[in-house]
Amino acid sequence: MLDSRPFSPGHPLTGIKEEHEAFPPFRRDEMPLLASTLLTSRQSAAHHPMTESLQPGIYACLLVMLPLATLTLGLRFYARRIKRLRPWWDDYLAVVSYLAAVAYDASIFVFLKYGLGRKMSDLPIPQEEARYYEPQLQETQEHTYTISIGAAQLSLLVLYWRLFKSDRGAKIAIQVLSALVVGWLIARILVATFQCVPPEYFWDKAISGTCPVDPGQFFIWSVSTHLAMDVALMILPATQIARLSIPVAQKAAIAGMFTFGAVVCVASIVMLVESTRYNAKEDEIMWNTAAPAMWSAAEIHLSVMACCLPVLRPAVKSLGGLFVPRFSSKGGVYPRDLIQLESSAYIRNKAKRDRNESANQLHHYARAQGDVSSFGRGSETEIYTKGPREDVESRHC
Repeated sequence: MLDSRPFSPGHPLTGIKEEHEAFPPFRRDEMPLLASTLLTSRQSAAHHPMTESLQPGIYACLLVMLPLATLTLGLRFYARRIKRLRPWWDDYLAVVSYLAAVAYDASIFVFLKYGLGRKMSDLPIPQEEARYYEPQLQETQEHTYTISIGAAQLSLLVLYWRLFKSDRGAKIAIQVLSALVVGWLIARILVATFQCVPPEYFWDKAISGTCPVDPGQFFIWSVSTHLAMDVALMILPATQIARLSIPVAQKAAIAGMFTFGAVVCVASIVMLVESTRYNAKEDEIMWNTAAPAMWSAAEIHLSVMACCLPVLRPAVKSLGGLFVPRFSSKGGVYPRDLIQLESSAYIRNKAKRDRNESANQLHHYARAQGDVSSFGRGSETEIYTKGPREDVESRHC
């Protein structure tokens, strides 16, 4: 039987009983009041959410990509210095691409202070100022992005011209692609500049004007066009490399130097997807512009790296030879291992052809173990046959 007598004053459970009596349980008639209090607290929290921001991702992208692009461009000129060769047009175009990328980054850093990547309610500046400055950011991005992408593509095409100009099909393809890249560059700059009439109306709606160009559609079509050209820039050397008379592993090593553009294509595809989501008429302009701006930054820096990678072997070899493919065995390169881009019939009839036509530079490229930088300004290579073996003779214009 339980003891129903009260606890003595010194009993250890006496304090618990007193606290229980001091805080009695809720009664049923008090439950609506409790529910109302909880609902009010939840609504108050909804009016003060945690600040959303895409800025950390943008900062991470810029702080990773810019040093990598700087490193690859520096290694490009270091390779030239090792070979004691003066820069040529492909080097100058790579510099133009890099400088445009730096200008793009500078504009992004400036507008991050204005609230790029934040909601309109969290901006550090008034919303009217944000609506005024955001189109200026977009205008700057469009010009620097266009110059960086176009210059990187032209740099690769100049390199291809030095390597493949003796191949008639490759020569025509390079000329066509060069015309397309230049046309794309000019058209995009003109459309970006005059998408509104007058151009100032794009960011200053206080003046009278009109904007016949939809920015979202403009992004989609321009990115799609240069994405197709990036794919063509990968296919062009791949078709030449596939005809080499060397082991598959060596083909893959050479192809890897020219097809880093596949990474650029991935960034372009992501940029294309983000362009389809962009709506210039939505109010959250600083938030909606953040993702396209970030992926555009990644794309242009990868383009700089892609146009520099094929000529970095001397620099990498000088710094330790890490990840540098070897195109010869211990016994050296035998005549049968020389590159055979041209058919044997073409080589036999070489003497009957125009002696001023240079042979394909990729022969020398493979024999030099992938060292494109050894081809100085205006260097040309002729291949001719003497008996059972093939000799390679280089001459400089």
